[in-house]
Amino acid sequence: MEPHSWDRIQEIYYSALPIPPDQRCDFVARECNFDPVLTKQICSLLKADAPSEFLEAPIFSLGLRILELDDSAELSEISDPIDEFIGSTIDGRYLVERRLAEGGMGRVYVARYLKVHHELRVVVKVLLDKALRNERVMQKFDHEREALALVNHPGVVHIIDAGKLADNKP
Repeated sequence: MEPHSWDRIQEIYYSALPIPPDQRCDFVARECNFDPVLTKQICSLLKADAPSEFLEAPIFSLGLRILELDDSAELSEISDPIDEFIGSTIDGRYLVERRLAEGGMGRVYVARYLKVHHELRVVVKVLLDKALRNERVMQKFDHEREALALVNHPGVVHIIDAGKLADNKP
């Protein structure tokens, strides 16, 4: 893709964000002079940016919360003292420190990776019990993991590990 094309895609994309979602693709088509390929690309980006019920907080926002949060501020607001994961060690490698967010289908935790000498903070995503009973959600979780494992970009979260908890939950 030519740099000027990418600049134009970004320009149209960001111009479309404030527009109500049901009117965005019409706007994009007009801005793209009804070029079907360009329109499809930008509409796909806009659709991917739409909130989903799977994880209601975008991972970028979660990352910012990790960076902004010090260990004393807002900890009681995020952590649930009866949450069985907080304070536990997953697979002898990840010490779960606190809950970062909860969506309709899963919870995301901040953990410390114990197998390195410097402090490395990671996020751990765990599906809720109700999500485990939904095959479509399980497939989406697997697809998300596979897709993120293929991406290598400094602006995109990457996966360093995947597996199952002691109770066999992914």
